[in-house]
Amino acid sequence: MAKKKKKYTIRQSLSLSYIIPGIILAVLLAGAVVLFTIYVKTTNRTFLISGITYVVVMLLIYTAVSLIVYRDIKKVYYNGLYKTTSSLLRGIKNNIPTDDKYPDKRIVEMENLNEGLREINTIISNSTMISNDLESAYIPLVFINDELRIVTLDSFKKELRSLIYCSQNYRNAIVEAFYDLDDDVLTKEETERLVQVMRNSFNDYQHFIFAPNDNGTGYYLFLPRMDSFSHIEERLMAAMKDLSITKKTFDGLTTINARFSVVCYPYSNINELFPDLLYAKRQGQVINIYLPNRLTALSENRVLQNSLNLNNMSRMLESLTDLKVATRERNSSYVVVKKTLESLVTYLDLDYAGVILYDFVNDGYYSKIHVHKGKTSLFKDGVSIDNDFINALDKTKDKDDS
Repeated sequence: MAKKKKKYTIRQSLSLSYIIPGIILAVLLAGAVVLFTIYVKTTNRTFLISGITYVVVMLLIYTAVSLIVYRDIKKVYYNGLYKTTSSLLRGIKNNIPTDDKYPDKRIVEMENLNEGLREINTIISNSTMISNDLESAYIPLVFINDELRIVTLDSFKKELRSLIYCSQNYRNAIVEAFYDLDDDVLTKEETERLVQVMRNSFNDYQHFIFAPNDNGTGYYLFLPRMDSFSHIEERLMAAMKDLSITKKTFDGLTTINARFSVVCYPYSNINELFPDLLYAKRQGQVINIYLPNRLTALSENRVLQNSLNLNNMSRMLESLTDLKVATRERNSSYVVVKKTLESLVTYLDLDYAGVILYDFVNDGYYSKIHVHKGKTSLFKDGVSIDNDFINALDKTKDKDDS
């Protein structure tokens, strides 16, 4: 049977780290005083040589002990305590469990910390990380105008990753509203008009942010919780009617209409959003929505896993994998589906969600399950759904079926 190692506390460890060197110094001082006192009284050189030798040896011992104490303190408190805690904090920040452990099990507090570490890793592994509100997140944006929510372009680009992470939504869009001005720029009145019209057009979006574009010809609009692309396109078409400006050119006064480019995360990776906006602008349409097919790497994108939270989505949906389709099991399966939809409505900030089934006997559709965020519901469970509503859904869905 292995001998159980003796445990001690941090206080005891630190006490030994200065008591032992202190004892060595005390012995050194006492021995040197005795030897040199005898030499002074007897003038015997033997005591002088003995005293010098004694001091040198004791200093070497003191140095060696000090180095050992330093090594142990660094190992336990810097490499062990500090580095492990830093790794843990990075894990908590990124919602990732850590495999690191506090190394010295002889110290009581280290063992207690390891127990706490195991509990934290369990919580992280089984939790959903959601930001309560975008406004409450500490994002150091530099505001040019607080009321209109206009920030500097540099801070917008720098903090874009944090903005997307905090939105906790599936899709985050950037719209660039701009004019083809060649070497000209917008006046102050024109920029104020542009921002105001865009703000009015998207007034039902929360936490939107404006930033001036690179060349003074327009503004970026960040929509952290977008609905559908057709909805954005409809709003932009309406805004375009109020965004014509008149500029003086070599040919006289010319009316210039606003153009729009739209990109969306995660269709574009974070570092590709602005390059994709430039590509969209080159398409030459009035409204250019560019959605590259780059969704194959979702599972490998850690930032995407945090903002999109594929992990969390899978936890909500995993209960559906064990559903039973037998007649006797259907009622309990519908209960599971409804609970899952309620979780998704809360998580994705949806107004309504549900399941509509086709009734082969009566040749019509009916609402099997319906959940909603507020007090108002679209349908009650079991009511018939008019075919016109089904046809309207089919016509208005986007290309990605949203």
